[in-house]
Amino acid sequence: MSPARQKVHRMTESTQPIVAKHRSMGWLSVVTVAMLALSSVTIHPDSAGAVPPSLPVPDGVYLDRPWVEPGGELYVWFVGSTPECGDGDYTNFDFSWTFEGPGGVTALATTGFGFPDFAIAHGVGLVDQITSAPLSLGSSGPVSGDIVVTCTPEGGGTSNTLSMPITIRSTPPATIYNSPTAWTWGYPGSVSEGEVITVSALGFDPGESTTVSIVNYTVVADNFPDVTGAFAGPVTAFADGEGAVTVEVTMPSGWSSDDILELNIAGSESRYLLVTASGEPSNGDPSVSVATTGSAFAQGAVSIAAGGYEAGENVVIGLHSALAPAVKLGSLTANGAGKIAGSLYLPAGLASGDYRVWAGAGSIGFLLLNSALTIGPAPETNRIAGLDRYSTAVAASQRFAPGVDTVYLTSGRAFPDALGAGALAAQIGAPVLLTDPGSLPDSVRAELLRLEPANVIVVGGPAAVSAAVFSTVAGLSFAPEMNRIGGADRYDTNRRLIEDAFEDVSAPIVYIAVGSNFPDALAAGPAAATVNGAVVLVNGSANLLDGPTLALLTDLGVTEVRLVGGTSAISTAIEMQLNGLYPGKVFRLAGDDRYDTAAKIVAGAWSTTVSEVILASGANFPDALAAGALGLPMLTSRQSCIPPVVLAQLGQLQPDDVTLVGGISALTAGVMSFAQC
Repeated sequence: MSPARQKVHRMTESTQPIVAKHRSMGWLSVVTVAMLALSSVTIHPDSAGAVPPSLPVPDGVYLDRPWVEPGGELYVWFVGSTPECGDGDYTNFDFSWTFEGPGGVTALATTGFGFPDFAIAHGVGLVDQITSAPLSLGSSGPVSGDIVVTCTPEGGGTSNTLSMPITIRSTPPATIYNSPTAWTWGYPGSVSEGEVITVSALGFDPGESTTVSIVNYTVVADNFPDVTGAFAGPVTAFADGEGAVTVEVTMPSGWSSDDILELNIAGSESRYLLVTASGEPSNGDPSVSVATTGSAFAQGAVSIAAGGYEAGENVVIGLHSALAPAVKLGSLTANGAGKIAGSLYLPAGLASGDYRVWAGAGSIGFLLLNSALTIGPAPETNRIAGLDRYSTAVAASQRFAPGVDTVYLTSGRAFPDALGAGALAAQIGAPVLLTDPGSLPDSVRAELLRLEPANVIVVGGPAAVSAAVFSTVAGLSFAPEMNRIGGADRYDTNRRLIEDAFEDVSAPIVYIAVGSNFPDALAAGPAAATVNGAVVLVNGSANLLDGPTLALLTDLGVTEVRLVGGTSAISTAIEMQLNGLYPGKVFRLAGDDRYDTAAKIVAGAWSTTVSEVILASGANFPDALAAGALGLPMLTSRQSCIPPVVLAQLGQLQPDDVTLVGGISALTAGVMSFAQC
């Protein structure tokens, strides 16, 4: 067998047929009158002459579209046998056609094309035979009725009628996508027998049963009327509330690279038979697919990433369910590589259950991609807060039982020395308490007395935490061992803290964050703790890391480096330097802003669901510094609303609880109720 390349094919509309009048063939000819061949892959039957157990789609009569414009033309497919019009041999019948609607019965002009044995196809023009005037829509707009065919045996006999529903309208039905009837099928890589092909289509009745198959036109034509082994399927799938179908079809065996495959989808109620035409192929992106966060909650958000679109295409994102019409979530624009990425909000009131996120674009071709999404209940929310930053840190510390080994005590007024303490505290299970530089707050004194730690590490020099505060703590009744760790600057202090915490152990993964600002470093703290790593602060605008920092990485036994923030935070030169030292093991976690970066940090450290997530202000450091010691996934938020990427990450983690850190001046009641920015 020779595997072939199968590209994703897509089509803007299935309402502009290309008529092939001279094909003499069986099953497939009835469904190829309104199509162009897809000349990319082929199948040969495994055993010639065998009688198929069934046709690729059920016997019956179908239309090539579910609606048509006044004066337009559509095609009618007779598949297999029908009780009304003969046992598969339609060449011995005469046909007459009418449209029956609210305004009565109108005779229709027809053009018939005959095919032997299996089927016959007729073109039907929706114009009055006598006046040739388009059928009137009336003042109410679209008109629904039936195409009715009367079958009379040649030479006389009993006439029978059958009908198919049709809507006449001057404009396409309103949908959230660019086309009301469209399809995508294919596989972006090598295809061989047993490979699974995903088929997506729009245009059927909500909830109706459809039959999907992929037929080898070449085999059917060459081996008429045998179709055994010549089609994949049939597979039954039910249309969702938007009339959309997604189904996986397993490819049969016996491929050759010169034959033609065609997709057929037949609706049991709409009587709509979708037949593929030669569509616009993907732009060469090898990852023609769409991925989402996989889970979400109502009034939350979902993150979407996809490839395979044309550069600059406007891609409409819709949320589909089994029962209701699709909800438009928004649009994303494909970049120069045909990729889309972003997070979009979900509406409130969505019921828990299984959904699909669809992404469809039509500026050049209509590429339909979709992915499963599970919507569950929203997490419970609670708050860790005090009257000020010091008592808020105390409230976080109260999650620790008395008798802890170590407490980090750091300035609550300035962040530079304190940035690295959160990650180290989470690593060793130590609280972080804040102090005023000149005096120890009463709430902090009380918490130290409750905890009675064996060791208190004061972070920073006397300018950060004064000698008076140091003496006050040293004189408490439980007489802790006191240590001050401070250096010449914030970077030196950070290195000294790490060396103290990792004196006898390695830190194979480090997060490198800029030391001139706090959001990235604080978000990285809990993530570093989950991988037994450290947060190393650097001057991100420098061309190279300095000698002491490189020596620290060596001493820690680093094998992987995660850069936090974009190139404006940590230069490309530093990234190149690290790539030379750790080839293939340097990764950058960067978002569009601090909230997006924090979400990417969390996504990279927690790949499974969690019981609790911390939500801290992205505008101030004290609350996040103290909460980081808890070692929980920590996302950041704006003051009064939550960015979509943060809500999407919450949906991915599926926590039972989201704990806000800080009072309502830091994070308002709106954030507690998941207000969307």
